[in-house]
Amino acid sequence: ELLAGPGATHPVTGGEFSAERLDLELMAELAERLPLGAGVRRLLDELKPQGTVSGLVASWQGPLDAPTAYRLQGEVKGMAMASAASPDGGIGRPGWRGADLSFSGTQTGGQARLALDGGALELPGVFHDAVVPFTQLGARLQWTVDAARAAGGAPRIGVKVRDLRFANA
Repeated sequence: ELLAGPGATHPVTGGEFSAERLDLELMAELAERLPLGAGVRRLLDELKPQGTVSGLVASWQGPLDAPTAYRLQGEVKGMAMASAASPDGGIGRPGWRGADLSFSGTQTGGQARLALDGGALELPGVFHDAVVPFTQLGARLQWTVDAARAAGGAPRIGVKVRDLRFANA
């Protein structure tokens, strides 16, 4: 269910979405034909997501690429996201492949369980060889997001990593 203003020319302003099974790569390819903002389309093109989502339940208020409130939960198997080098040669955007993730969250925080067994992290600008393979990596994650204190400011994000375990190849 999508909520929009009157007439077909108004953008989506909220909605609910659920799916038993979604292929992330296929969904990213279909994004051009969905009522998504340009920012979401650009991000999907850069991240090149892969994996299978199951049990997805999502709801949001506001534009999809800048919601004022949201809630989501689900699981992802075989998740991969592309890394990107920093334009100035510094630390880039991390990427990964082979992750299994169960998650739930809102605009104020959430939690997840991560397993990256037989996968890899890609950390451009951190190590000489950006790809770090793992035979096993697992953790429980919790995060909080506090709204920006000043208009136009960045939100304050806190992350806790619990029960971290890993072994690399």
